[in-house]
Amino acid sequence: MSNKLANTIILSLCLALLFAIGCGKREEEQQSQQEAKSTTPAQPTMPTEEQFAAAAEKTQQALAQANQGKVVESVDFRKLKELLPESLAGMTRADASGARNKMMGIDVSNAEAVYEATGDSSKRITVMIMDMGNVTGPMRMSMAAWAMADFEHETDSGYEKTTTHKGYKGVEELDRENQEAVFRVFVADRFIVEVEGSNVPMATVKKAIDNIDLSGLAALSAGK
Repeated sequence: MSNKLANTIILSLCLALLFAIGCGKREEEQQSQQEAKSTTPAQPTMPTEEQFAAAAEKTQQALAQANQGKVVESVDFRKLKELLPESLAGMTRADASGARNKMMGIDVSNAEAVYEATGDSSKRITVMIMDMGNVTGPMRMSMAAWAMADFEHETDSGYEKTTTHKGYKGVEELDRENQEAVFRVFVADRFIVEVEGSNVPMATVKKAIDNIDLSGLAALSAGK
């Protein structure tokens, strides 16, 4: 799950909220027209800035209620970056980045690092740590549905299955054709840690995730 994918997930959540706003606005227009006995069909319109703000406020309030009345803020992405080691599985960190996104009442953050094998940049590992922050309920399930299920699926070209790693629910995916291996764990009911390897075996990917301080990450959820 790269920063690009993380941003895509966030955008998808916001678009879903935007669609809900638009539908609500259209229903109001249709009701008004029905009351006026108008035969002209309602035309969808873009929500106003005030409606965006009102929707964001409602979303934030709803998420706070779902979090036992607490306003949950995502962890500073710089703290997440600190958990990304300079080297792992014999590879050196080539790049690291992070971001925090607050849109439509949703507050999430993430950090990512790319590691490459010395002398062979085709062998690389990408580590992504994402804090789902105040996202909860059905929205959280859509982002980490695998953490709430048990399954195993295998083909001639690879497999996908749920597992546990150091007590954390996880899922591993192997694509032999494209030489890609992914191992992902769900930490403290809010953090997704994903290690994706290109042209490296699953064993190396699993070894890489052992270099991430998962207990330290879990402690961040309590503000420690």
